[in-house]
Amino acid sequence: MKLRALGTGGPFCRWPLIPSSWLLQSGGSNILINCPPQAAARLETLGVAPDKISMIIPLGYTAAQAGGLDEFGHIFSYAPQKPYLACSESLMSRILGRIEYPRSFQLRAAKQVGFVEEHITENLVFTDNFSGSCGFRLEHAGIFCSGSAKVNEDWLHQNSDCNILRSEEH
Repeated sequence: MKLRALGTGGPFCRWPLIPSSWLLQSGGSNILINCPPQAAARLETLGVAPDKISMIIPLGYTAAQAGGLDEFGHIFSYAPQKPYLACSESLMSRILGRIEYPRSFQLRAAKQVGFVEEHITENLVFTDNFSGSCGFRLEHAGIFCSGSAKVNEDWLHQNSDCNILRSEEH
């Protein structure tokens, strides 16, 4: 598994500092975590065609977190194999009210997503950050991202075994 940062900026960043998003490459799959409007262009600079994305995991419903879903929806509108759009159930209902191409995705409301590697299964677990969006934790890798909320003392205690703690909040 490889986790690559596509953007590390705040919600209103311009190119090349796009809002926080990541490309998780696992077992031949490309998973996009957060989908700002600039995500497709940023993927292409890394040599990954947008139509090679197999799953998109938005962490919120704002433009900085899900504004690129319409571009991906258009890309996959006639594709025989649709990518998964996976997020928590409460977030899914908010996102579906904002995107134009919901039929371009295989929709999955979930509490966690598993990625099968050669020797391990990595679980991405969604965490509610009580800001209308969510964060995530990669259990085996020991990575915790609070999403658009500041990391608080409670999360630090709960995720004390993590090697990396990240907050998108600026």
